[in-house]
Amino acid sequence: LEVAAQLLLADMPKPAGPTARMRLIRVLLDLIEKDGPVARLELPPETVLFQAGTESRDLYLLLQGQMRAMVERLDGTRVRVAQFRHGALIGELAHYAAGVRTAAVISAHRY
Repeated sequence: LEVAAQLLLADMPKPAGPTARMRLIRVLLDLIEKDGPVARLELPPETVLFQAGTESRDLYLLLQGQMRAMVERLDGTRVRVAQFRHGALIGELAHYAAGVRTAAVISAHRY
């Protein structure tokens, strides 16, 4: 499913003007520069941003690089359930549902 979604998104026409997500990124970057309620994190590859089962207190917007969501199966093996690229909003499901995180999110490589 992940590969199919990536192929479909790659074929979609690019917007002519700034998208809502691009405008949001600009607003957040402006808040970072003004020492607002937004902080910038830089993570080395293979760093855990958060673990499954933890309380959701923050939302993350991926500005550069990639991250992946991993879940643990009953047999203890881990499987990737999502791959995030720049512009992705991360952690919103548990945050808006006022629940716990359902997956671990780990930084991947940088572009």
